[in-house]
Amino acid sequence: MKKREVILKIVAVSTLAMLQGCVGVVVAGGAAAGTAAYVRGDLESIMEEDITSIYESSKQALIDLEIEIVGTDKDLLSAVVNGQGAEDKKIVIKMKRIEQGRLVKLTIRIGTFGDKPLSQIIYKKINRNL
Repeated sequence: MKKREVILKIVAVSTLAMLQGCVGVVVAGGAAAGTAAYVRGDLESIMEEDITSIYESSKQALIDLEIEIVGTDKDLLSAVVNGQGAEDKKIVIKMKRIEQGRLVKLTIRIGTFGDKPLSQIIYKKINRNL
């Protein structure tokens, strides 16, 4: 990973942390993996990939984890993948292009209050599929 990319991701997540309050930081492995922050029930990450790749990887992650996909929506600037997990947990994966080029904000929310361990599993699976 280029030094500039790493610095950009650290700055982006740090900014999110300062704006959002309490944060637990999660680091995922893999070349495509960035840094993610768990903020108020959402796992958030700034990713340097095109939105279509993240969208397709998100759908595949839910399929791989045997989570039912109940809805999807995508355009050039944003995308969402909705899933239904065990115990009827609602899973929402949102992607939003935040800058010209390949920077995309990824947000994973599980249920009403969040589920950090499951969010981390889904996030890691998305990164492996990229």
